[in-house]
Amino acid sequence: ISEVQITGGTGQSDNEFVELYNPNNSAIDLSALPLKLHIRNSSGTDSHKTLTFINTTIPAKGYFLIGPASGYSGSVTLDATYSASSGNKLVNNGGVYISKSGTADTDILDKAGWGDQPSGGYETERVLENPVANQSISRKSETDSDNNANDFIKSKPTPKNSATGGGFLSPDNWVALEQLVN
Repeated sequence: ISEVQITGGTGQSDNEFVELYNPNNSAIDLSALPLKLHIRNSSGTDSHKTLTFINTTIPAKGYFLIGPASGYSGSVTLDATYSASSGNKLVNNGGVYISKSGTADTDILDKAGWGDQPSGGYETERVLENPVANQSISRKSETDSDNNANDFIKSKPTPKNSATGGGFLSPDNWVALEQLVN
């Protein structure tokens, strides 16, 4: 998990996304890897979200963007969708994880938790603050220390999908990249 946005603000509560990054030198075929998305609410209750895949490959050193089937309004297209109308949505004091199983807390690949997410909904320590409207939590580097408090910072949302190449883009590089583009 490289970035998570939980809300776009007033009237955009479903404008949320979970961005994945593949640090490997080869692509990941998600049709062969049974990728599952789990969202935890503020009391720690787990909800497995069935994914509808638009793309099935995370490129080597590339990204993959997951969001709700309705409500996401980002300019970057989604690679997979889930229903935000049933079960948990991304919320304050929440968490999210990806696994290879639809069963809660089984075969976990990565997890992120923020705010007052209960124990078990994050790796080692949670990101202490909730991201506010139009803000995200973003991984600081390609390295995963398995400690969300050390690995993530609050930042400006910059969703990236499977068409985004070039390797890991740290939040420190986003401003420089935007200045080059503009």
